Amino acid sequence: MSDATGVTRAHQRTGRRGLTRRGLSLAAAAAMVPQWAAAMDEVDRKDTLIAEAWPAGPTFRNYGNLNPYAVGNDPRNHIVFVYEALFYWNNLKSEHIPFLATGFSFNDDFTAVTVPLRPGVSWADGKPFGADDVVATFELLRQNGEGKKDLFVASDVAAVLKQAVKIDDLTVRFDLKRRDPRFVLRTLTVKFTAANVFILPKHVIDGVTDFAAFTNLDIDKKIPIGTGPYRVVAATPERIVLDRRDDWWGAKPGAFTGAQAGAYFAKLPAPKRIITVPRGEPQQMAQQLVAGRIDWMVEAPVPLMKRILAETPAVTTLTDRKSPYGYTDWWVTSIWFNFDSPAVQDLRIRQAMRHAINVRQIIDIFHEGAADQAFTPYPDFPVLKPYLDDIADMAKAKGVNVFDLRRTSALMEQAGYKKDGEGFWAKDGKRWQGEMVVPPPLELMGPIVVEQFRRAGFQIIYNRRPDFQQFAYGGKADLVMWGHGGSIFDPEDTMLLYHSKFYRPVGEITTRHNRWRNAKFDALADQVGQLPVNDPALRPLVKQAFEIWIDDAVEIPVAQWYHRVPFNTTNWTGWPTEANPYQSPTVSYHSTMLVVHGLKKKA
Repeated sequence: MSDATGVTRAHQRTGRRGLTRRGLSLAAAAAMVPQWAAAMDEVDRKDTLIAEAWPAGPTFRNYGNLNPYAVGNDPRNHIVFVYEALFYWNNLKSEHIPFLATGFSFNDDFTAVTVPLRPGVSWADGKPFGADDVVATFELLRQNGEGKKDLFVASDVAAVLKQAVKIDDLTVRFDLKRRDPRFVLRTLTVKFTAANVFILPKHVIDGVTDFAAFTNLDIDKKIPIGTGPYRVVAATPERIVLDRRDDWWGAKPGAFTGAQAGAYFAKLPAPKRIITVPRGEPQQMAQQLVAGRIDWMVEAPVPLMKRILAETPAVTTLTDRKSPYGYTDWWVTSIWFNFDSPAVQDLRIRQAMRHAINVRQIIDIFHEGAADQAFTPYPDFPVLKPYLDDIADMAKAKGVNVFDLRRTSALMEQAGYKKDGEGFWAKDGKRWQGEMVVPPPLELMGPIVVEQFRRAGFQIIYNRRPDFQQFAYGGKADLVMWGHGGSIFDPEDTMLLYHSKFYRPVGEITTRHNRWRNAKFDALADQVGQLPVNDPALRPLVKQAFEIWIDDAVEIPVAQWYHRVPFNTTNWTGWPTEANPYQSPTVSYHSTMLVVHGLKKKA
């Protein structure tokens, strides 16, 4: 049975029983689940790319609102295929990709940057793209960030941008509120799921009085209007459908010039239609991938990935069939201490807990060995490797991540603790106790960590709270297992995760949930922020700062995080590989459109 749009609802009713039943293969289970989408108006399945997308289902909640700056909206299932960016970033190659812009130049003190725009770009309604659109987009966000603050990204833009100025039809100057050598990479470049800016058409912005309330969706009027190669043709709770615009500007001869002439994205993308469906329960989505009813999953954990690859030759990953079945993400996993918690304020307790954790065992169980141990909060990206190596060498020399219960006992005894009759640490008749929360991706890692702490004498309360984010950000947890949404191209963003300017007292929300404050670290981070990207003077400053971080036992690094993304090659080939890492092959990033550009229809 299907609804009026042709999308079946059976996937919403299918539980885990089919896949968890002993001996039932993925392929057999998939046969019980009807297709995601019936044929819709003339486009063959072999010309259609179907992708699982965020947010998690069973349905899209904000399918009727395609405003990329509406708070709570998730652009990854629609807007990333419609709007385009001035620049994109490829973390697999540490490559900065000019797109709607052709380059940039800072003034001498990094307080202004001039950006030339690409000629020949046009909107989907045929109107020319230019400086007016860029200025209108950034001024909309800046003014909102200085005023109502009810648009996503607006506060980030307002914090750094004094004004955007049109120099001529194809040139924009950004005047900054302070010296900011990273403005282009941080604010003008679309990457990962950070605070990204997609350019909007001025002739649409001008007609909107309250942009926060603007839904940006009118199928009959072909809204949203973007410069990208796809147009939204249907938006329902079960799926978003986008059809290719064969008049896309980038496919015209000479649209990309110089070193970009002939680039993989300098052509009309192969899929005639893209359908995104809500992220589902992983095993159910694996059924659909194996059966070829979707082409692209968001992610698969290691055990499930191994089953998919073993049973389905058509499915592959960035690393094909070998570990780690994907690539390093920026979300390095750690156990964070809350420095406002009385339970962990004693340095000796934090150090003792650091020696109580067997990181290798966590990786062997949770990742089935398919992950690298972390000694720093930095992701193992090529551009960051010099900084990571400096800190990791220092951490190893100082005994970070050395599992040693004798050291744990010695440190706890120095802090005045003794084990009680049940083997838990206690002082003055009161047992040490702490509460730890984790986000959903780490919920299966949590019990492993809790058991390791318990065996070392630490009584940990582990709660899988529905409000875990508010609980952690509000400083109500003693320990938090979390990742790091920090550096991608330069060390400063990770350093800002620990800067005390983001400190808020317990009860107030801050994403810097460690609540660590150290004036020397702050001063070094501030120095780093004044230097250009890749300046040779950065490296000693970063190393010095993280020696402070190590010595104060700010957190317990666990492992690099990975995006393990499976994709089916039955209909589409040309997916990124280790040999050709032209873009991160994930539907979870805002740079997803560049992956679509690289795909080829299966002959």
